[in-house]
Amino acid sequence: MPLHHPPHPLRHALLVLSALTLVGAAAAAEVDVATAPHLAERTYWFGNSFAGGKGGEARWMMQGVDDLAVAGDRVYPIVGWDERGGETNVYSTDGSHIATPEGWHSWGWRGGAAVAVDDTYVYYALGHDPGDGGGEDFSGIARYTRAGKPAPFTGGKSGHRLAVNGHHTQIPSGVAVQGGELFVADPAAGRIVVYATADLHQVREFPCAHAGRIAIDATPDHALWVIDGEAHAVRRLGRDGRDLGTRIADCLHPVALAVTPEGDLLVADGDPTRQRIQRYRVPSGERIAAADFGGPIYLGAKPGAVLPGRFYRITGLACGADGSLYVGCWDYGGKIWKFDAQRRLVWVRQGSEFVSCGDADPGADGNVYSSGHRYAIDYTKPPGAGWSDAAITLDPLRWPDDPRLRVDAFLAMRVLRIGGTKVLFGKPQMDAAIYAWRFAGEIAVPAAMYAPDGVRDQAGKAIWPPNHPQGPFLWVDRNGDGLMQAEEYVAAPAGSQAVRLDERGDIVVNTGSWDAGKGAITIIPCTGVDHAGVPQWDVAKARSTPIPTAGGLRQLSKLNYDPVGDRMYIGAWTDAHPFPGGGWEQMSCGAELLRFDHWSSAPQLAWRSVLLPSEGMVANCTSPKAWSFEEDYAFVASTWQFAAIAVDVYRLADGKRVGRLLPTADVGCTTGWLDMNDGVQTHKRADGTYLIFAEEVWMAKGLFWQWKPGER
Repeated sequence: MPLHHPPHPLRHALLVLSALTLVGAAAAAEVDVATAPHLAERTYWFGNSFAGGKGGEARWMMQGVDDLAVAGDRVYPIVGWDERGGETNVYSTDGSHIATPEGWHSWGWRGGAAVAVDDTYVYYALGHDPGDGGGEDFSGIARYTRAGKPAPFTGGKSGHRLAVNGHHTQIPSGVAVQGGELFVADPAAGRIVVYATADLHQVREFPCAHAGRIAIDATPDHALWVIDGEAHAVRRLGRDGRDLGTRIADCLHPVALAVTPEGDLLVADGDPTRQRIQRYRVPSGERIAAADFGGPIYLGAKPGAVLPGRFYRITGLACGADGSLYVGCWDYGGKIWKFDAQRRLVWVRQGSEFVSCGDADPGADGNVYSSGHRYAIDYTKPPGAGWSDAAITLDPLRWPDDPRLRVDAFLAMRVLRIGGTKVLFGKPQMDAAIYAWRFAGEIAVPAAMYAPDGVRDQAGKAIWPPNHPQGPFLWVDRNGDGLMQAEEYVAAPAGSQAVRLDERGDIVVNTGSWDAGKGAITIIPCTGVDHAGVPQWDVAKARSTPIPTAGGLRQLSKLNYDPVGDRMYIGAWTDAHPFPGGGWEQMSCGAELLRFDHWSSAPQLAWRSVLLPSEGMVANCTSPKAWSFEEDYAFVASTWQFAAIAVDVYRLADGKRVGRLLPTADVGCTTGWLDMNDGVQTHKRADGTYLIFAEEVWMAKGLFWQWKPGER
């Protein structure tokens, strides 16, 4: 359907928000609005195969998969961190969520990148960081029953954990089990340690430098196949460490192993040019080239398109007794693919939206872009049923300096049509930069970057972006190659994380100071896009207006500019609601919203409204965290309960609150906290329905509501 263009359109502001603070919330008596009605009865989502939920009933796909194992009718993945505490979840071979094992997450516990399972137990690699809650510094193995319960043993750390070394950063890189023996690759000492599975006492060890994943073959000797991370090869070793002479060296970057029911060895080649699974005969190591399976999603006939057998980055392999293949991936988020013995897709489960906020394409709003994905969404379908993962928008081979690969995987996205051309923008979780991408098919190509506070290079790390100048800058890809050359940078006004884009693509940022009467709001005009679709700005024509003091405004905290109506909306701390101090409050919306008309000529205060909801917020929030503006309304988001956000809707005509959006039973009334500065975005559809997208950091999905004024 064609988009409706109102007389004074307000494409949503690239919100600038607060991080949570550690001081008390403002008193409810200061609020100027009564408890507001709920505006939507349903909550929708995308990016996760499950709805989430509350407490022990929660079901979700974890936000990453670093390895996985399969036994019987159960799948056991592991990841280094899952916000909800699902570093290890248990799924069934039909794709259902079964359980979340106890004893993971926080207090120093971290998941590893290796897992193995036998007839009785599951063995997960883990690390314990004493910097998070105290205790001992070590890495090792956590033993669980196959039902997901801790399986303690004599001498175990906290009952069911085995210390392999004394360094939480040196988590075991490979784990395999067979015949009552557990083999653990210890990167701290360059060895493989063998433990008896009955009580986990050490049986023996042998040197094995740079050992990665381990698999045990089905020959009578049950020999080991071990990835050599330095040589990029796979070696066959005896159970005592003897080199048996077989070496697989035709993989560019072996990352995962599995043994098929027929006894062949599968090796995942994780080189960016391959991302495929190769098959070898055992014990000879002879490759069966005709059995190669997979390839990079960013190559081929449809670069970026999500299709069975096209992978972004393979992280783990496992085989079922029926010949089925399970592939764990980082597909810009966690994903498990299941294929049958003929490599036909059976199911896929994913959790791909962690610290991310999506946005609809205003030219085709059935497409929603997050930091790494394009989702196709049918808004007529019930919650959870209308989305599909359509594309991954990165190409690490052609555009290796994409900020999503180098510095900022966690982004709030915004899609603009500038002169009819689709341009994707992103803003980091808690940073001031704005990135821009043009499109080459499904792939988003780096096109521009504004760094209002410059870039601080870190010792020992490659400089990014390459060739950048000192101080604030604007990079625009003038030759359209998606790479950053020195002559493509220009100096730009210094600013803060309050930077945003207006609906035309102009950059709007406070400069000089946060303080009213001292600082200014500067607008750098967008002049359109070039022949390649790269957005352009004219720094020489930037104009500045002092931050006004009207309405008792003391410090600016957030911005939104309506260029058609020439109205500036300022989130602020005021005489009535002063800045409470602390570290992060000025990344919040502030306590009040003030509208100034005639901004470009003679700013005049039209109205002011208190943003502190009468329903309250969690104890360490001093004001709402995120906002977005769309035509006639402002959508202001806060964390109002421990595991639930709220979005309050304000009418821009007079600043009055008209209602709020809350998580409903569709997601167990649970969302987690807002964890990024730009955790809400909005879009108005042609039929008058507003789409309100919000971050859902806790269970790896994107949320949205549909609201049509006058309807519920």
